Amino acid sequence: MFLLKINKYSLYYFLLFLLIYTSNDTLLFGTNNNKVYILIKYILLLISSLILTIKNKKLLKKDLKILFILTALFFINSCFSNFNFGYLYLILILFTATTFTWNVPFDKFLIIFNKIIFILAISSIFIYFINLLSERFVSFFPLEYNTKHNSFYNIYLSMIFVGKEFRNFGIFREPGVFMIYLNLAYFFELFSFEKSKKRLVSYFIAIILTLSTSGYLILFLISVFYLVKKRKVKYHLLFIVILLAISFVLFKYESIYNILFYKIENKTGSYYARLASLTVPLEMFKNNIFGIGPEQYDKMFPQISQSLYGMRINSDISTNTYLKFLAVYGIFIFSFFIHYSIKFTTYYSRDKMLNLFLFFILCLCLSNEDCRNSFFFLLLIAYGFNRNSSNVNISYSKLNK
Repeated sequence: MFLLKINKYSLYYFLLFLLIYTSNDTLLFGTNNNKVYILIKYILLLISSLILTIKNKKLLKKDLKILFILTALFFINSCFSNFNFGYLYLILILFTATTFTWNVPFDKFLIIFNKIIFILAISSIFIYFINLLSERFVSFFPLEYNTKHNSFYNIYLSMIFVGKEFRNFGIFREPGVFMIYLNLAYFFELFSFEKSKKRLVSYFIAIILTLSTSGYLILFLISVFYLVKKRKVKYHLLFIVILLAISFVLFKYESIYNILFYKIENKTGSYYARLASLTVPLEMFKNNIFGIGPEQYDKMFPQISQSLYGMRINSDISTNTYLKFLAVYGIFIFSFFIHYSIKFTTYYSRDKMLNLFLFFILCLCLSNEDCRNSFFFLLLIAYGFNRNSSNVNISYSKLNK
């Protein structure tokens, strides 16, 4: 009986996993040099949206109106810049995300999402340590190349770069992208339903292995907020001990410390690149409030960074999602995404402090990587304008109801 009830959502487990696995966030389908993978990504996105549309008993007219307005805004933006396929691709992702929300209430999504990330976290940890023990293991798997012609082994549930400093990427194109998924899963686990220690520990370890400075900061903030809010005094002491242990390891092993803090402490190109991610889009916006378009953004970014910092910085490393929306698509589309990001967090629970903190965490995550074409990010936006959701304090047992 239990299995029959679970099977009601088995299709959505599969589809969400597929849509995350083949999204722009991943190494295999986001930055693969092999165009076949990119074509497969488009085809699967179309098929998924078709299945999700058919599965839904009735289309939600309100959502379609919002999508129509957004499409019109993109069309207006393209009049001020050069229209390209990127506009259609972004709308297709958002439409697919919206059809998913028609079928899966938000409380069920949280459960499905956390179980998927748990699988990806465990797989990445296992492959990480297997590779440390024996590099021959990964050599049996297919060798792929990304758009920068860096080679990596495709181990299906995790990726390993060849001859590079080993950080935990999971299936994602950057450790910074992986940490976004892990930290939000960690947040959902703590503040949404009955907590699983094995999932929390797996997220925690996987984040530590990314060696992402931003990932550590966000993990720390979520943990402190939870401990203070829930008044878990005994866990405060445990957390302090763990923090001291991690600090000891960082200062003991200089190579790890440099990975985490070299970019912050030294004003290198990477330092200015992160700074430019904040300032250059604002400079572009000042000159064109309706957006300059993706092509002009790539063209103007090195020029403006040269005038501001005396060095040409490539737009590929521009990491702030919201500010990139502002510069590329203009004030109206930027306002759309900010508005529904806030809506998503206000729908999350009845606790205003918790909702405000979630929006803060979301902003921190999205300032670390460019997630404009991320299915996961657009799915959260879609839940922002679809009330097919429940508030938090969700139990896993509800999935079977």
